[in-house]
Amino acid sequence: MSMRTFSAALLATAAVAAQAAAAMPSIRVVGDAQLAQARGRGIPGNAITGFRLELVSSWNNPQGALGASGTLQVSGLGGAQPAVQWIGSAGGRGSISGAATGSTSGALEVGGIGQLTQVAGDANQATNSFTLQLLPDGTALAPIAPGAAAASYSAGGASARIGSDGHGGLVLAIVTPLGSATQAFGSAIGQALHISGDGQTVRNDAVLTVLTHASSGIASPALLQQLRNAMPRS
Repeated sequence: MSMRTFSAALLATAAVAAQAAAAMPSIRVVGDAQLAQARGRGIPGNAITGFRLELVSSWNNPQGALGASGTLQVSGLGGAQPAVQWIGSAGGRGSISGAATGSTSGALEVGGIGQLTQVAGDANQATNSFTLQLLPDGTALAPIAPGAAAASYSAGGASARIGSDGHGGLVLAIVTPLGSATQAFGSAIGQALHISGDGQTVRNDAVLTVLTHASSGIASPALLQQLRNAMPRS
Protein backbone atom coordinates (compact mmCIF):
# COMPACT_ATOMS: atom_id res chain seq x y z
CA MET A 1 0.00 0.00 0.00
CA SER A 2 1.30 3.47 -0.86
CA MET A 3 2.10 6.17 1.69
CA ARG A 4 -0.49 8.37 -0.05
CA THR A 5 -3.28 5.84 0.55
CA PHE A 6 -2.36 5.34 4.22
CA SER A 7 -2.28 9.11 4.84
CA ALA A 8 -5.70 9.42 3.17
CA ALA A 9 -7.19 6.92 5.62
CA LEU A 10 -5.85 8.91 8.59
CA LEU A 11 -7.15 12.16 7.07
CA ALA A 12 -10.63 10.63 6.91
CA THR A 13 -10.47 9.97 10.65
CA ALA A 14 -9.47 13.59 11.31
CA ALA A 15 -12.29 14.84 9.07
CA VAL A 16 -14.91 12.83 10.99
CA ALA A 17 -13.56 14.20 14.27
CA ALA A 18 -13.61 17.82 13.07
CA GLN A 19 -17.21 17.54 11.86
CA ALA A 20 -18.36 16.10 15.17
CA ALA A 21 -16.48 18.69 17.22
CA ALA A 22 -17.24 21.53 15.20
CA ALA A 23 1.20 13.75 5.04
CA MET A 24 2.12 12.09 7.96
CA PRO A 25 5.94 12.64 8.01
CA SER A 26 8.55 9.97 8.51
CA ILE A 27 6.30 6.93 8.32
CA ARG A 28 7.12 3.43 7.21
CA VAL A 29 5.16 2.06 4.26
CA VAL A 30 2.71 -0.69 5.29
CA GLY A 31 1.87 -3.35 2.72
CA ASP A 32 -1.54 -4.13 1.26
CA ALA A 33 -1.70 -7.44 3.09
CA GLN A 34 -1.72 -5.66 6.46
CA LEU A 35 -3.99 -2.77 5.49
CA ALA A 36 -6.45 -4.62 3.27
CA GLN A 37 -9.33 -3.50 5.46
CA ALA A 38 -8.42 0.20 5.35
CA ARG A 39 -7.74 0.81 1.69
CA GLY A 40 -9.10 3.56 -0.50
CA ARG A 41 -9.70 7.28 -0.18
CA GLY A 42 -11.72 7.10 3.03
CA ILE A 43 -13.24 5.08 5.83
CA PRO A 44 -16.88 3.92 5.52
CA GLY A 45 -19.27 6.31 7.24
CA ASN A 46 -20.48 3.71 9.75
CA ALA A 47 -17.01 2.41 10.63
CA ILE A 48 -16.27 5.05 13.31
CA THR A 49 -18.68 5.19 16.26
CA GLY A 50 -16.81 7.61 18.52
CA PHE A 51 -13.43 9.01 19.51
CA ARG A 52 -11.45 10.77 22.21
CA LEU A 53 -8.75 13.36 21.53
CA GLU A 54 -6.32 14.30 24.30
CA LEU A 55 -3.96 17.25 23.80
CA VAL A 56 -1.19 18.31 26.18
CA SER A 57 1.52 20.94 25.61
CA SER A 58 4.15 22.12 28.07
CA TRP A 59 7.10 24.54 28.20
CA ASN A 60 9.69 24.43 30.98
CA ASN A 61 12.90 26.29 31.74
CA PRO A 62 14.73 27.25 34.95
CA GLN A 63 12.63 30.41 35.30
CA GLY A 64 9.19 28.82 35.07
CA ALA A 65 6.71 26.55 33.36
CA LEU A 66 3.60 26.83 31.22
CA GLY A 67 1.11 24.18 30.19
CA ALA A 68 -2.27 23.61 28.60
CA SER A 69 -4.35 20.51 28.02
CA GLY A 70 -7.73 19.49 26.70
CA THR A 71 -9.88 16.45 26.05
CA LEU A 72 -12.58 16.14 23.40
CA GLN A 73 -14.82 13.07 23.45
CA VAL A 74 -17.56 12.18 20.98
CA SER A 75 -19.77 9.09 21.14
CA GLY A 76 -22.77 7.83 19.20
CA LEU A 77 -21.54 8.86 15.75
CA GLY A 78 -24.04 7.63 13.20
CA GLY A 79 -26.88 8.00 15.67
CA ALA A 80 -29.59 10.60 15.84
CA GLN A 81 -27.75 12.80 18.35
CA PRO A 82 -24.02 12.21 18.99
CA ALA A 83 -22.83 13.12 22.50
CA VAL A 84 -19.99 15.65 22.63
CA GLN A 85 -17.91 16.42 25.74
CA TRP A 86 -15.02 18.89 25.96
CA ILE A 87 -12.86 20.27 28.76
CA GLY A 88 -9.72 22.44 28.69
CA SER A 89 -7.25 23.79 31.25
CA ALA A 90 -4.16 25.99 31.35
CA GLY A 91 -1.72 27.06 34.05
CA GLY A 92 1.86 27.71 35.02
CA ARG A 93 4.40 28.90 37.57
CA GLY A 94 7.07 31.57 37.50
CA SER A 95 7.76 33.24 34.18
CA ILE A 96 9.15 31.84 30.94
CA SER A 97 11.88 34.34 30.19
CA GLY A 98 15.36 34.60 28.78
CA ALA A 99 17.20 35.91 25.77
CA ALA A 100 16.52 34.45 22.35
CA THR A 101 19.67 32.98 20.82
CA GLY A 102 18.43 32.82 17.25
CA SER A 103 15.27 32.91 15.17
CA THR A 104 12.92 30.30 13.78
CA SER A 105 10.18 30.68 11.21
CA GLY A 106 7.99 28.56 9.01
CA ALA A 107 4.39 27.47 8.65
CA LEU A 108 2.87 24.02 8.83
CA GLU A 109 0.32 23.37 6.10
CA VAL A 110 -0.74 19.74 5.76
CA GLY A 111 -3.68 17.54 4.86
CA GLY A 112 -3.50 14.69 7.34
CA ILE A 113 -1.01 14.66 10.21
CA GLY A 114 1.96 17.04 10.25
CA GLN A 115 4.75 17.76 12.72
CA LEU A 116 7.24 20.63 12.61
CA THR A 117 10.20 21.21 14.94
CA GLN A 118 12.54 24.22 14.59
CA VAL A 119 15.19 24.86 17.24
CA ALA A 120 17.87 27.55 17.55
CA GLY A 121 19.98 27.35 20.71
CA ASP A 122 21.75 24.87 22.97
CA ALA A 123 20.67 22.19 25.47
CA ASN A 124 17.06 22.18 24.31
CA GLN A 125 14.66 19.24 24.35
CA ALA A 126 11.82 19.41 21.81
CA THR A 127 9.25 16.63 21.33
CA ASN A 128 6.21 16.25 19.10
CA SER A 129 4.34 13.02 19.87
CA PHE A 130 1.17 11.67 18.24
CA THR A 131 -0.46 8.35 19.14
CA LEU A 132 -3.38 6.71 17.33
CA GLN A 133 -5.36 3.98 19.05
CA LEU A 134 -8.15 2.02 17.34
CA LEU A 135 -10.53 0.18 19.64
CA PRO A 136 -13.50 -2.07 18.81
CA ASP A 137 -17.02 -0.79 19.40
CA GLY A 138 -18.22 -1.52 22.93
CA THR A 139 -15.00 -0.37 24.57
CA ALA A 140 -15.92 2.04 27.33
CA LEU A 141 -14.33 5.48 27.47
CA ALA A 142 -14.30 7.05 30.91
CA PRO A 143 -16.64 10.05 31.14
CA ILE A 144 -15.11 13.51 31.21
CA ALA A 145 -15.68 15.58 34.32
CA PRO A 146 -17.56 18.84 33.66
CA GLY A 147 -15.33 21.85 33.16
CA ALA A 148 -14.58 24.93 31.10
CA ALA A 149 -14.62 24.62 27.32
CA ALA A 150 -11.75 27.10 26.96
CA ALA A 151 -8.91 28.15 29.23
CA SER A 152 -6.00 30.58 29.24
CA TYR A 153 -3.10 31.63 31.46
CA SER A 154 -0.48 34.37 31.10
CA ALA A 155 2.52 35.62 33.05
CA GLY A 156 5.56 37.73 32.21
CA GLY A 157 4.87 38.06 28.50
CA ALA A 158 4.16 34.36 28.02
CA SER A 159 0.76 32.70 27.63
CA ALA A 160 -0.97 29.35 27.26
CA ARG A 161 -4.47 28.82 25.92
CA ILE A 162 -6.77 26.16 24.53
CA GLY A 163 -10.12 26.51 22.80
CA SER A 164 -11.84 26.99 19.45
CA ASP A 165 -9.85 28.22 16.47
CA GLY A 166 -12.91 30.07 15.18
CA HIS A 167 -13.27 27.77 12.18
CA GLY A 168 -14.82 24.66 13.70
CA GLY A 169 -11.57 23.22 15.02
CA LEU A 170 -9.50 23.22 18.20
CA VAL A 171 -6.21 24.93 18.93
CA LEU A 172 -3.74 24.76 21.82
CA ALA A 173 -1.01 27.39 21.89
CA ILE A 174 1.87 28.29 24.20
CA VAL A 175 3.57 31.54 23.21
CA THR A 176 6.70 32.82 24.98
CA PRO A 177 9.51 35.31 24.26
CA LEU A 178 11.58 32.25 23.32
CA GLY A 179 9.20 30.64 20.85
CA SER A 180 5.94 28.75 20.67
CA ALA A 181 4.35 25.32 20.93
CA THR A 182 1.07 24.74 19.10
CA GLN A 183 -1.34 21.94 18.31
CA ALA A 184 -4.32 22.17 15.98
CA PHE A 185 -7.13 19.73 15.27
CA GLY A 186 -9.64 20.30 12.50
CA SER A 187 -9.54 19.27 8.85
CA ALA A 188 -5.98 18.17 9.65
CA ILE A 189 -3.88 17.46 12.74
CA GLY A 190 -0.80 19.61 13.25
CA GLN A 191 1.93 19.96 15.88
CA ALA A 192 4.58 22.68 15.71
CA LEU A 193 7.49 23.72 17.94
CA HIS A 194 9.59 26.89 17.47
CA ILE A 195 12.36 27.35 20.06
CA SER A 196 14.97 30.13 20.06
CA GLY A 197 16.66 29.90 23.46
CA ASP A 198 18.91 27.73 25.59
CA GLY A 199 17.89 25.07 28.10
CA GLN A 200 14.23 24.83 27.07
CA THR A 201 12.18 21.65 27.46
CA VAL A 202 9.08 21.74 25.26
CA ARG A 203 6.53 19.03 24.38
CA ASN A 204 3.43 18.55 22.29
CA ASP A 205 1.56 15.32 23.01
CA ALA A 206 -1.62 14.16 21.28
CA VAL A 207 -3.52 10.88 21.67
CA LEU A 208 -6.43 10.08 19.34
CA THR A 209 -8.48 7.07 20.41
CA VAL A 210 -11.01 5.95 17.80
CA LEU A 211 -13.88 3.53 18.47
CA THR A 212 -14.73 1.45 15.41
CA HIS A 213 -17.71 -0.68 14.51
CA ALA A 214 -16.93 -4.35 15.07
CA SER A 215 -18.00 -5.34 11.54
CA SER A 216 -15.65 -2.83 9.90
CA GLY A 217 -12.56 -4.92 10.61
CA ILE A 218 -10.54 -1.74 11.11
CA ALA A 219 -9.55 -2.66 14.66
CA SER A 220 -8.30 -6.16 13.87
CA PRO A 221 -5.21 -7.11 15.93
CA ALA A 222 -2.95 -7.42 12.87
CA LEU A 223 -3.98 -4.02 11.52
CA LEU A 224 -3.61 -2.34 14.89
CA GLN A 225 -0.04 -3.61 15.22
CA GLN A 226 0.90 -2.36 11.76
CA LEU A 227 -0.60 1.07 12.48
CA ARG A 228 1.32 1.34 15.76
CA ASN A 229 4.55 0.45 13.96
CA ALA A 230 3.93 3.14 11.36
CA MET A 231 3.07 6.05 13.66
CA PRO A 232 5.62 8.83 14.36
CA ARG A 233 7.98 8.10 17.23
CA SER A 234 8.26 10.53 20.17
